[in-house]
Amino acid sequence: FIFGNLSLYWLAHVSDRLKESHGIIQISLTIATGYLVFFTCEEVLEVSGVLGVLYAGIGVAKSGWPLFNSAGGMEEVWHTVEFYGNTLLFMLAGTITGKLVAVHASCHDDTCSNIEAQDYAW
Repeated sequence: FIFGNLSLYWLAHVSDRLKESHGIIQISLTIATGYLVFFTCEEVLEVSGVLGVLYAGIGVAKSGWPLFNSAGGMEEVWHTVEFYGNTLLFMLAGTITGKLVAVHASCHDDTCSNIEAQDYAW
C-alpha cells in the first residue's frame, strides 16, 4: 500500500479540475505507478511484482476516485489497456497451442501421427 499512497499523493497534487491537461497527467501517473511498483518489487525488494501492483492498485482504487479530474476518462483508458492485454495474452496462448498441435501432428520417419480424441483431453 506504500506505493498506492505515494501515487495518491502525486494524484492529489495534480487534481485541478479546471485544467484538462491534469487529467492526462493523472492517467500517465497511474500507468507509471504500475511499472514503477512492478520493477521496484522485482528488482529491489525481490518480492512478487504482480502482487505489488495488485496492492498498489487496490490502494489507488480505494481512495483515488474523488481525486481524478476525469473518472470516466481514467476508466476508459484502463478498460482499453485491459482489452489489449487480454487480446495479446489469448493470441499468444493460441499461437503456442497451435504450434504444439502442428508439431504433434507432423510426419516423422515416414510415419504420420494423427491427432486423436485423447489429444484434446490434455
